[in-house]
Amino acid sequence: MKVELQDLKEKLETMKIKYREKTRDYDELKIQLDQSAEFKSKIMESQASLKRDIEKLKLEKQEAVEAKEETSDLAETLEMMTLDKEMAEERSETLQVELDLAKEKIEELTLDLELIKADIEKSCEGGGGGEGGDGANQYQMKQLEQQNLRLRETLVRLRDLSAHEKHEMAKLQKDLEEKKQENTELIKSQEKLKQRVAEMEADCADLHEQVDAALGAEEMVQQLTLRKLDLEDLVSKQAEEIVDLEALQVVSDQLQEDAREIELELKEEVEMARNTTREILREKDAALESLADRELTIVKFRELVQKLQDQCQDLQHQLHKEASNQAAIRTAIPDMLDYKKMFAETKAHARTIDLELRRLEVQQSQQHVQYLTAYMPDAFLSRGGDNDAVRVLLLIPSLLWKSEILLSQIKEKFPPVDSITHADLVRSHKAEQFVCRSKLSFHLFQLQAILRNHVAGQPMDAEPN
Repeated sequence: MKVELQDLKEKLETMKIKYREKTRDYDELKIQLDQSAEFKSKIMESQASLKRDIEKLKLEKQEAVEAKEETSDLAETLEMMTLDKEMAEERSETLQVELDLAKEKIEELTLDLELIKADIEKSCEGGGGGEGGDGANQYQMKQLEQQNLRLRETLVRLRDLSAHEKHEMAKLQKDLEEKKQENTELIKSQEKLKQRVAEMEADCADLHEQVDAALGAEEMVQQLTLRKLDLEDLVSKQAEEIVDLEALQVVSDQLQEDAREIELELKEEVEMARNTTREILREKDAALESLADRELTIVKFRELVQKLQDQCQDLQHQLHKEASNQAAIRTAIPDMLDYKKMFAETKAHARTIDLELRRLEVQQSQQHVQYLTAYMPDAFLSRGGDNDAVRVLLLIPSLLWKSEILLSQIKEKFPPVDSITHADLVRSHKAEQFVCRSKLSFHLFQLQAILRNHVAGQPMDAEPN
């Protein structure tokens, strides 16, 4: 069964490895297909964006051409305005010359008027110029006054015309400056548009190259589509193999479950064997303890017999000395021996009965524990479960009890020494025994102190009475 299970496991592992390899190949091909589909979508998006960019470039190119035409129109307008400015400047210069001539003529006429006025005054002071001379002077005066008025009006008109021309000149100058600024801005924008047109033409060339690459990508997409169909056929075949592998996996799981059940049964049998071994060891320990007690009793009997034999020898020596008391001594010795023997037998019998009762209590306690564990869940008896925790709790009082037994045995086997002499150091081992007894007792007392601290921390007192 185990060999078949091992063979099936090896076959399953081999098929799992093959399945993982095929799955890896399928995943790689699927990733490549997804990448090709994504690449195709990106190419389509880039082609659409390229078309939009081309349309946008066409519009920008048309706007640049219109702006160039507007710039040429503005240049022509600027030239016309420059010519108008030059003509206005020439006319202004002409008017300025005429104004200067008129001012000179007015000054001459004013001087003539002053001279005529002076002559008239002289003639008036002379008193006798006649009526003809007066009439002529008056006529000349009126003529001069009218001419002076005409000259003044001409001067005012010239002044107004000059002011108007100056205003027009300033306005033309301002318009010319504005047109120059607009022309400068238009030239700058024209340069930018030229640069933009060059960039757009370069982008158009790149876009044409990308479109050519996209056409090649479409062919690659067609190839990938054919490869996708092949992959789908391969996937269907692998799906059938997966179904077979799943069936084998189910069989393997069943076999593993059967193996687990067998393993659990074997573990239970091993645990029962271990419990039986523990019971046998406990019985062995109890038997050894009983044998030790019996050997101790035998040793005591031997010591008692030795003492009685010594007493018998002493009494026999005394018998030679005291013949009269021989009968009394003979009657006393058997009575004494019978009494000691009876006391020792009674004590050994009581010890045997006590041991049997303790063995009975241990067996009943073990049966009681077995009955209780039969109703416990599997987690209670599992490794590291509550059963181990209970055993740990019982271990500390057990160690305390055993340490007390060791201390009592040490006191009984090695009684304390009141004084140590040189003879004890040389001829016997009392000093060494006392030192060993003291060290062992000290270590046991330390162990008891540690165990009592642990017991004090437990919820209930497990210390032996």
